[in-house]
Formats: sequence, C-alpha cells, structure tokens
Amino acid sequence: MPISAEISARPMNERTWKQGRELPLVDQLKSTPLIGEGFIRRITEAAEFQSLITSETRNRFPQEPDVQARIQRAYESTMNLHRGQKRRRTGAEAATHPIRVALSVMQDKEFSEGHIVIGLFHDGIEDQDKSPQEIKQMAERVGYKENDADFIAQGVYALSRVDKDGTKITEDAYMAKLDRVQRAYPALHVAQLKTMDTIDNNTDDTFVLITHPERANTERMRIYLAGKNEHVVNLATTHAPEAVSTKTLITRKALNQRLLKEIERNPNRPQETALYQKAIA
Repeated sequence: MPISAEISARPMNERTWKQGRELPLVDQLKSTPLIGEGFIRRITEAAEFQSLITSETRNRFPQEPDVQARIQRAYESTMNLHRGQKRRRTGAEAATHPIRVALSVMQDKEFSEGHIVIGLFHDGIEDQDKSPQEIKQMAERVGYKENDADFIAQGVYALSRVDKDGTKITEDAYMAKLDRVQRAYPALHVAQLKTMDTIDNNTDDTFVLITHPERANTERMRIYLAGKNEHVVNLATTHAPEAVSTKTLITRKALNQRLLKEIERNPNRPQETALYQKAIA
C-alpha cells in the first residue's frame, strides 16, 4: 500500500527521538495581541535563516551532532526545493515560510526531530507537485532511515491539500482529512502543525496590513479570515485547545480583522490610526 493511502495501514507509534532540553517559545508563538518593531524587520531572504537554524538546532539537541547535521541538510533541501520562488503576499523568498514553521516547531518540546523536518518539507507536495514517495526519498537523502523517512512523508502528505492521487481537494474536504488523520494518528500532531502553518500565513497578512496597506487585497483577506482561518481554529480548538499555537492563532486572526477595519475606516492613511501606532511601537 502506498504511504499516501490515508496515511497507511501500518500502526504508528510515538517516535523515540530524544527531545533535548525545554526552551521558551519564540515570540511568534506567544499570545501577544500586537506585534513590535522586530516583526517589522521581517526576514525576507531564506539564506538569512542559516545561522538561526544552526544555533536553534544546537540549543534544541545539544548533545546530538547527528541530529544537528540532518536538520541542517533538511534546511538545505528546503532551500533547493523552493529556490527562485516568492511569497505572493510579501515578495519574500518562498522558502522563508516552511523555515519559519520549522523554527516554531523546534521551540516546543512536544515535537520531535521528525516534526521539525515535516515543517521544513510541508509545502513540497501541495506547492511543488512532489509525490509522497519523492518526499520520502528527500528525507532518506538527508539521512533518515526508511521508517523515519516514511513518518516524515506521511506528515507532509497529511498537511497537503490533496487526495491520495495528488488531486487538489476542497477546503472542507481538506479539513475533514486533517481531522481524520489527527484522530487516527495523533503522533503526527497534524492539528498543531497546521495551526503553526496558518499562524505564519496570517503573519504574512499582518506584515502587509501594517507595512503596505495599499497592497492589501482586503476582500481576499476578509474571506480568508472568515473562512479558512475559522476552519483551522475549529480544528485546533477541537484537538489542542490549550496549546500556545491555538491561542496565538485566535489572537492573530483577531488582530488582522481589526487591522482590516482600520483600513476600511481610513483607507488613505490607515497608519495614523491608534491600532497602527500600537502595532509598530
């Protein structure tokens, strides 16, 4: 049976990777209602993350040089996978998104080495048209043995808005798939991984709303905030109601809704409003 077949017939157990010492969550995953100056200087070039990946991996797995080396190679694979592509809303290099998601995953002791690599590879099927088997081969080239590479490929497939044949599916079908996988294979933690993915996408929207409101497609953002975000909020509150990522997603959604209202009230100079002044303080 192919590994993409919902997820597979093979029972899945929690991984045995060592967790490393517990670290505080990064600022992006703290439930703060406003975003400060550090966010305004948002990194747009993926290569700028290299030293951060190296230092965070060493902190997370201080006594495990093999783990550090595998994650570094997975980072390089992600750079190659998305090379030359840009994020639609911000113009940043496409690889910055999966790298930021992986860094968020890395900060939480609940997640393993495999979950970090799932974060790095998570757009490989949906956005790069890779098959689950190709994702598994990428993981093997990075240095993972078959079972661990299979775990990574299964996680990436679960997070991809496609069916087992690689065909794009509707948003409702996608949310049903995530819910089904989370219930059947809780070790994958797809609900929380999807929440972190959505938080970073919302952060791109917040970045545009604060720094270049004239570029904001307010109608698209309104639909996104009312639709897709609500689906993910429901998924997160069902499966991980107390997780920091769940609370952060709810907070980020509320912030973007408020920023949209500021633009609607003062479309010519929204930066003069009180919320913008607080957001960039």
